[in-house]
Amino acid sequence: MNKKFEIAIKYLYNEEYQKSLELFIESANENYFLSYFYIFLLKYGSLMRANNYIVKDKKEIDKYSILIKSNEVKLKNSVDNKEKYSFYVVSKFYYEGILFKKNKELSLEYVKKGVEKECPLCINFLAIELEEIDFQKSIKLFNQAYSLGLKSTLINLAYYYLEERYNKEEFLKLVEKGKEIGLPSYFYALALYYEDKDDKYKSKNPEMSFKYMEKAAELGNLFALEKLASFYDNGFGTELNLILAFNMAEKLAEIGTEEGLELVGNMYKEGFNIPKNMDISNEYFKLADEKFGESSLIYLVHGDDKNKAAWYYIKVKRNLRKEFLKNMHKNTINLDDFGNVIESGFGEDPPSNITEKLKLKYEIQMMNFDNIKEKNDYQSKADEKNTSTFFNKIIFNNEVINNLIKIDLIENELIKTNKPQIATEKLKDFPRNEKNDKTNKKNTKSCCLIL
Repeated sequence: MNKKFEIAIKYLYNEEYQKSLELFIESANENYFLSYFYIFLLKYGSLMRANNYIVKDKKEIDKYSILIKSNEVKLKNSVDNKEKYSFYVVSKFYYEGILFKKNKELSLEYVKKGVEKECPLCINFLAIELEEIDFQKSIKLFNQAYSLGLKSTLINLAYYYLEERYNKEEFLKLVEKGKEIGLPSYFYALALYYEDKDDKYKSKNPEMSFKYMEKAAELGNLFALEKLASFYDNGFGTELNLILAFNMAEKLAEIGTEEGLELVGNMYKEGFNIPKNMDISNEYFKLADEKFGESSLIYLVHGDDKNKAAWYYIKVKRNLRKEFLKNMHKNTINLDDFGNVIESGFGEDPPSNITEKLKLKYEIQMMNFDNIKEKNDYQSKADEKNTSTFFNKIIFNNEVINNLIKIDLIENELIKTNKPQIATEKLKDFPRNEKNDKTNKKNTKSCCLIL
């Protein structure tokens, strides 16, 4: 095994994602093929909590997509040779539907082979899968992964205790343990716990929340940095400081995050403690469009139209996304005010052929992310499974949405609202689809989803 690859893995275990990425790239430059696969997962944000720390870049993702495809045979040979880190990649790819057709059963077969080889990533993967099936075995696996060096694994168990078992004591015990070794995800978890936006856990402590959020941002958590901008903007846990709020947002934009570019664009648009300047605002929105394309602007909205369940795919204008999300809390919304309704119809969910067509048109890659969550809230079952965050009750469940849609990273409280009456003329162009009306009655809450 390549020496730099081994060191990169150790950095990964300790949430030092940038250092890990740099060494994976150096390893790849020495033609160690397995590094391409880990670089791809890191850059796509689908490895542990990478999307909290590494800015996505579509060109880079496309580049490594080609490289992993060209090294597929080597990957399979490596699995045949029982290389433990190859087991993780193959299991991940089967689980996500990358390179191979999505197959959870095969994914778990390879995970178990990796567990036999004592691969901490595979052990963590299996521990999460077993949380609801065999909790005691799951706990043993989390502790095994931790003992083998994967220090971030206990955050998954901590979230499970709080979300599924409502056990604050065990949550805090595990998070405090992680805090002692200085990993950013544990500080971020504590910051959100003490923010307690919905007052669900009766743990609100603004000063503590600010303290831990600041530490998480210092350690490289991009979501924490964005959260700090909000704290300074609202004087939460610290003195109100609009200049620092703008500086934080500008730093995110300089780093190149989509959220940062939009945040600064909106600040110039609204005259947020700076002179209102629509030209500069539009430049930030334009830069975000050029770097990230339109895929993040495609939403699926469920609502009622004339008392009939209906769905709408809308392409939201980037400079109106903020207003769009705010208005989704209302009982009535005119989607045409915020973009273009590109597909719509009656029923709980759109037909799969419509979704497939949009995937191709907007180059949307259907990966199931580890860290799908509202950026200001917990990731509930962090690494390998797609699940809901719990402080704002975002629901993301494969069974409910058929593995096709992921919740937007910004939307947070829509699930708590009543179904909106959608005021738009677009729907009448589509005939009622009786078959589609019968699909998946579980998804009855109003929510705003992104492909």
